[in-house]
Amino acid sequence: VEQKELESKKTILEISISDIDLQMNSIRDTLEADREKRSNYSMDIHSEKSRMESLESQVAFYTELIEQKEGFPEGLRIVLDAQNEFPGIIGTVGELFQIDEKYDDAFQSALGAWAQCLVVEDRKSALEILAKARSQRLGNLSILPLKELSQLKQVQSKVPKGKGIIGLGADLSGVNKKIQPLANVLVGNLLIVNDLYESLKNHDLEGWNLVDINGAYSGKNYFLKHQEKNSDGSLLGRQKKVNSLNLAISELKKTISSQENNFKLLDTKIENYSIKYKDFRERLEIVSLELNGIETALIRNHYGQSQSLESLKGLQLEVKETTITIRDLQSSVKKMEPGLTKGDAVIEK
Repeated sequence: VEQKELESKKTILEISISDIDLQMNSIRDTLEADREKRSNYSMDIHSEKSRMESLESQVAFYTELIEQKEGFPEGLRIVLDAQNEFPGIIGTVGELFQIDEKYDDAFQSALGAWAQCLVVEDRKSALEILAKARSQRLGNLSILPLKELSQLKQVQSKVPKGKGIIGLGADLSGVNKKIQPLANVLVGNLLIVNDLYESLKNHDLEGWNLVDINGAYSGKNYFLKHQEKNSDGSLLGRQKKVNSLNLAISELKKTISSQENNFKLLDTKIENYSIKYKDFRERLEIVSLELNGIETALIRNHYGQSQSLESLKGLQLEVKETTITIRDLQSSVKKMEPGLTKGDAVIEK
């Protein structure tokens, strides 16, 4: 009975160990996968934070350019810093052209010094500002009166289409509806193309000013030029760049926040699974020790049973030998009985 109980306990413990092993393997696999995910989150967060620092640095750079009016003539900077003293100011061409960054080189090349011009409401405002600037010796200053520009008649040709032709400069200038006449005058006859030389070779663009996205320019007057990218920052669309960068930073902050939240959740999960794995390991040690005890008891019990069996076999042999001896004695007694009977008779006489 004891042997059967021990065998039954052994079977139960072995099943328990097998179940614990399965659960530990599952937890181990989960931990390995989650630790790899956590490592990836950590690298992504570090990368995104570095990217955000770069964007913030660009925002600071362009904000300083805007505040310091960097790139504009001294006279224009003074006027812009004291706009209350100069009524009628709308802004500079560079500020009003809110172009996409991919067209920055093209418009820089096409506009040239026009980007530094001050745009005012009308000719009257322009003359008043010029008079004050001259009397105060403010320096160089160029002005465009929007009202009078709006009155200029523009003959708009049909915009050609074809491979490599992106579009009309006035349409891609990014100006608002009120400022559109300014764009029509400055870049209304300008075509933006992918590659100047390919466009000239493949299309009949007689009568158009052309500029490609790398800044190569060809005028309808056969004037050709190429303008290198301004390392000090383009005068065009600075505020749009700042707004775009701030939007990118805002989205990046959301992404980083989400990644950091996922990282924390994963970190908590890993910690909980590590504790669970430790508990299973301790439980395995306990069950393994109990199984070792059962196996030791089984061995001891088996050894005891073996000894009892050997003793039983010895006793059985002794009984057999004793039985044989008794039989032999009984046989001897029977043989001696006649002699004993005669002896008894002689004694009685």
